[in-house]
Amino acid sequence: MKKSIRDRAGDMLAELIVMLLVNIGAILIFFVIMLLLNPFIGEISARNRESARSVELFRSALCVGIFYILRGLLGYHNHVERNRYVTSGQSAGYFRLFLSHLIYRSLSDALAAAIFCLPVHIAVSVYPDIEYLPTLFLPQYSMISLAGSVALSYIVNILLYTLFVLSLSPLFRVIWYKKRLYRG
Repeated sequence: MKKSIRDRAGDMLAELIVMLLVNIGAILIFFVIMLLLNPFIGEISARNRESARSVELFRSALCVGIFYILRGLLGYHNHVERNRYVTSGQSAGYFRLFLSHLIYRSLSDALAAAIFCLPVHIAVSVYPDIEYLPTLFLPQYSMISLAGSVALSYIVNILLYTLFVLSLSPLFRVIWYKKRLYRG
């Protein structure tokens, strides 16, 4: 079950592409939801200045939540990725499968998250009053607003994304086998 460097590089490249697609999808869905909610949120923040910060935190949490929901959905409905999760460790139980994914997948997932999140974190740390670049990396910028610090949000982004993908892997296998048992 040892992975070669080429396999790990392929996993990291695939994860970067998935993160890009999920990022674009999350931005589009977030803008549509904000178009619908903006009259209410604008009214709340206009009437009460103290709630403006909580409205910003709500927007940030909503954007990060959409990103992770889309990541899970894309991972489950992508047949190649789901098959890779389902067929790895055929005889392993849930805990052993999680450990094998922790050993063999966490490095490529963490590296992909580090590479993908790096541009916006560097830009925000160099130019804190930046306005337009965060729209390209809105979930990552939202994580900066939630964490309050650029360095802390970078670490949280990498760890949270890696743990999220690692927890999805065995979960896909359990769901897939349950569905297969009910069908047949």
